Order: sequence, then C-alpha cells, then structure tokens
Amino acid sequence: MVIRGRLFLGKGASTYRCGIDVGACQWHEHVTASLWTLPLLAIPGKRTCLLNVDGVGWNPTLSDAENLHRLTFAFITMGSLEVDGRLEELPLDKVALLNKVLAEMDRGHAVRCPDEDAFTGRPLPKCLYVDYPPDSRTARRGIAKHIALFNWTDKPQYTGYTAAQLGLSGREAVRDFWTGATVPLPEGHVTALLPPRSSRLVEVLVQGWHRLKSSVQPAVASVGTGVIAGDAIITSTNASAL
Repeated sequence: MVIRGRLFLGKGASTYRCGIDVGACQWHEHVTASLWTLPLLAIPGKRTCLLNVDGVGWNPTLSDAENLHRLTFAFITMGSLEVDGRLEELPLDKVALLNKVLAEMDRGHAVRCPDEDAFTGRPLPKCLYVDYPPDSRTARRGIAKHIALFNWTDKPQYTGYTAAQLGLSGREAVRDFWTGATVPLPEGHVTALLPPRSSRLVEVLVQGWHRLKSSVQPAVASVGTGVIAGDAIITSTNASAL
C-alpha cells in the first residue's frame, strides 16, 4: 500500500487522538472510543489541531448500518480521517462509500451538539451538525451544513430536532449524504426513525444554489481500487476518483 500527500489537513495543524484506540472496530469498541469525543468537538481544529477519532474503513464483520454509523461519526466530528484495513479486498460499492467521505476534504470546523442529554448523561450525542463558512471549500460546492443523527442503542429510536435547534429556517433544500435523495422537512424539522445501531447524515444546500437538481449522482458508483482523500491518495495498485 502506498500513501502520499498531506496527511494533516488543518492550516498549520497537527493531529491528536481524542479517545482510546478503536482496536478492530467492533461495535462495542466504536461506542467506547466515541465516549471521549464530545467535550472537544466545539474546538475549531483549523485554528488548533485536528481531532483523531482513530481509524475508519469497512469492517466485514459489522452490518452495513454499523459501518455507516462509524463513517458518519468520523465524518461529522471534523477531525483527521485515518483509513485502515485491506482496501484492496473491499467490494467496489464499499470503496465508493469511502470515496464519498474522503473526496472533498474540508476538516476542522466547529461541531455543534443540540442534544442536551449527551452533556448530562452518557456522552454519546444523538445529533451533531456543522455550519460551513461562506468561503469554505464545502460552501463553495453549495453545501451550507451537514447534520448527523445517531442511534447508539440496540432498539429503534425516533430522533428529531426543530429547525431552530439546528439553526435552520425550515425552508432549506436537504438531501441524503449517501444517496443524494431529497429529504423532506416535516413542519421544518429534521426527524428520523433510526433502526438499532444506525445513523442518518444529510446535507443542507446553500440557498439558491444554482446546481441544485432533483436527481444527483448516487454515492455508490463504479470506481477503481483507489481511495482519494483530498490531497492524499491511498491506493493498493492504482488511484481512481469518483
């Protein structure tokens, strides 16, 4: 495996592990390691140093929902992204999901948590979101905000937040991060009935974004074995962008 490019992507930043080692990234290891992260999320990594929540990848012993939970948490926490595992053995649709996470590297923004229970009880947030400054790489692509909803439990969970709690007007255009499908906002709220150990990641589009279309390219596409992470390319034999 060859790794090249800038691995620390904040401006003048280094990176630091903000929790314990995730080990083989079984579900209980992902949950335990994530318990350490919440107090640090509001620190903008671009001005300090980037969080490192340890490795991401695709564990074939986990369900798709559990793997996407891990990818969603690593993405929304705005730290460095450390890709682990035997990428050359992954099915192409799983490589495409990794490419989706890594393709537009814009890390180190402050992360907000509207879940007050996470600050007074078990520190596993049911919701995190990131607002992107107008001059950021993500905003220039037409995305104003990412919102992630999480179910850390073994039971179905209804999760919802009002537009005001998420800094929305309720009239925004929203789409699913993974599929590009339009996400409705019932009464202006962001809600989801999440199966056990699952998550939802959506992106709020910049108002009036001229490239907004009702149909977009799906996250799963035909790709090579390369994984592209902004300026860093991780590949076994070749590199191929989505």
